[in-house]
Amino acid sequence: MINHIIIDTHISDIKAGDTIRHNGEIKTVSGNNIGGNAFIGKTLFGDSYNLGYKQVEMVVFKSKEVMDRIEVLKYSIKTTTSLATKIHLESELDELMKR
Repeated sequence: MINHIIIDTHISDIKAGDTIRHNGEIKTVSGNNIGGNAFIGKTLFGDSYNLGYKQVEMVVFKSKEVMDRIEVLKYSIKTTTSLATKIHLESELDELMKR
């Protein structure tokens, strides 16, 4: 079972210790992997992510229980016909994704 989610984020949000998917590989970012200069901005593993216009795929690891709940919420959101219920479920899903 997958124990992580992928969140698209801006390169400026990535810091040492974060895990990203870079060129198809999951990598942990260390201080040595962060570079750049005033001209190209921040780089990760030497990549500027199109000068910050391309999103970085940040990997966030979750417990099995949280991943199971995320799957249930996604299915419930997809199948519910009540707008109020859908909004409530999406709010709960957003909270789980932030943890």
